[in-house]
Amino acid sequence: MANLEHAINNYKPQSELYVQYFLNQYSDRVQLQFVSALYHGRTHLGQTSFCIEGEHPAQVGTLNADHISKNEYARLISEKGNNVVTYLNTFRECAYNSDFDINNL
Repeated sequence: MANLEHAINNYKPQSELYVQYFLNQYSDRVQLQFVSALYHGRTHLGQTSFCIEGEHPAQVGTLNADHISKNEYARLISEKGNNVVTYLNTFRECAYNSDFDINNL
């Protein structure tokens, strides 16, 4: 089964309709992880690891996206346009530098 890393590697900014098609290729869990990774990346812009106010990589999880309805994912992602790639790259960089396996998000 495709995991978060696969989803991040294959994402291309497109319309909301395309984003929904893209998301439908992944399990509910990976969709939640993707949205969560997006928000973690946005939160950590300009940083190279997960370390905000004593944050530890073991505390990085999906709580930042748990409250978002699945049927809102495509709209939220498409609204962020090209920034999605930037956020996901930041997430990956912080994860790598924090020895955090992104598929465990």
